[in-house]
Amino acid sequence: MGYNPVESVVRQRFTIAHELGHFVLHQKYSELFIDKEKPLFRNQESSTGEHKREKEANAFAAAILMPQFLIFQEATKIGIKFIDEAAIKKLASF
Repeated sequence: MGYNPVESVVRQRFTIAHELGHFVLHQKYSELFIDKEKPLFRNQESSTGEHKREKEANAFAAAILMPQFLIFQEATKIGIKFIDEAAIKKLASF
């Protein structure tokens, strides 16, 4: 598994979790995953099966790095009742 060591640690963590998501979720398609298109841009073709797998890997990474129940638990501690963009920014500042 590779990641860009120049990117922020937060981005590196997401990349690692994302690639782990491919391994866990998509190994029935292939045991080896190689991103041939760097950078990968989202466009009208994002609805293809390959982009669907990218979205699934992103969701997997988010679930590992930010489990929903923990986000709500921490939000409740600081008085946030509704998770919106402002709430996410506030949570990220801690």
